[in-house]
Amino acid sequence: MDLNKYIADKQEILHKILKNNKELQRFPQAVLLNGEAEIPLLEVAKYIAKSIFCESTDLVCDSCISCQQIQRNEFLNLIIIDGEDKSILKGEINDLMERFSSYSIDSNKRYVYIINLAEKMTKEAINALLKFLEEPNSPVHAIITTKNLNKVLPTIISRCQVINFLPINKYEIINNCVSLKMEREDAEILSNFFIDEEKIKTMSNDKTYNFIKNSAKLYLNSFIENEKEAKYILESSIIDGLKTNNNLLFFIDLILLFLKETNNLYFNSRITLKSNEILLKNLYNSFHNISDIMIKLEELKNDLDVNVNKTLILERMHHLLIKR
Repeated sequence: MDLNKYIADKQEILHKILKNNKELQRFPQAVLLNGEAEIPLLEVAKYIAKSIFCESTDLVCDSCISCQQIQRNEFLNLIIIDGEDKSILKGEINDLMERFSSYSIDSNKRYVYIINLAEKMTKEAINALLKFLEEPNSPVHAIITTKNLNKVLPTIISRCQVINFLPINKYEIINNCVSLKMEREDAEILSNFFIDEEKIKTMSNDKTYNFIKNSAKLYLNSFIENEKEAKYILESSIIDGLKTNNNLLFFIDLILLFLKETNNLYFNSRITLKSNEILLKNLYNSFHNISDIMIKLEELKNDLDVNVNKTLILERMHHLLIKR
C-alpha cells in the first residue's frame, strides 16, 4: 500500500499536521491515532515515525537509512509494542521505560515508541503508561493507536494530540476491487477489514480466508434452520480448520460482520454485503437482540489471548447466539 498517497489523498488533516511538524521540526510529545478497524494503524504509526527520523525534506522518502531500518523493524531509537494478537502487559511498559532510561538520552536526538491498540492494555499497563506520559522526556515521543476510542482512558486521551481518521468509503473500495476482476462478494466482505485493493485481491484467493468465509456462512445458514445442527457443524467441520488464534478471531469477526449488517438492515441503513442480502434478511427475521449479542461477542474476542481453548470459545459464541 502506498501510504504517501493514502495519507495525502484520503487523510488530509493528518497530512497537514505531519507536513507542518516536519517543516518546523517540532513534534508532539504524544499522539493518539483513532481509526476504523480497516485502517492500517500500525503502518501509519510507523510512517509517522519515519517522518520524524527521515533525512529527506519530504515527509517520508522510504530510501534513507532511517526509513529502511524502521521498515525492517531494526531502528534502535524506535520501540514498538503491538497489541494486535495479545494483551499489552505492565511488564512490556516497564521494559520500555527501562530501555529508554538505559539509553544515553541525547537531547539532539529523538526517540519514539509506538503502542498499537491501546484498548488491549491491562489496567496495570495503563497505570505504568500514565506515569511515563506524566513525566515526559523531551526527546522521547509516543505514538499510540486505537480502533475504539471509547475504551481508552480519558487520562491518556488528555495527554495526547488526538488525530481522528476520516471514515473509509467502502463502496468506492468495493467498486475498485470489482474493476480488478474480483468477485463482488469477496470485495464486499474484505472491504470491511482492509482498504488496499491489491491486498484485498490477494486475500480473496487465500485458501484459509475462503474456508473461514464459507464456514461462517454455512454456520449462520444452519443456525437459522436448526441450532443443534449448527452446533454439530461447528464442532465437526469448522473447528479443526481454524488452526490459529487469528483464524478463530477472523471467524468471529465475520459472524460479527454479518450481525452488524443485519442490524443496519433493521435500521434501514446502507449495507455493504449486498451479495448476501438473502442471508441478512433471514438473520433479520431470526434475531431480536442483535445489538446485545454483538456487545457480548466483542467481549468474547477480548478473551481470545487469555483463553485459547477453541472449543470453549466457539461454544460460548454459539451459546450467545442461542440467546437471540
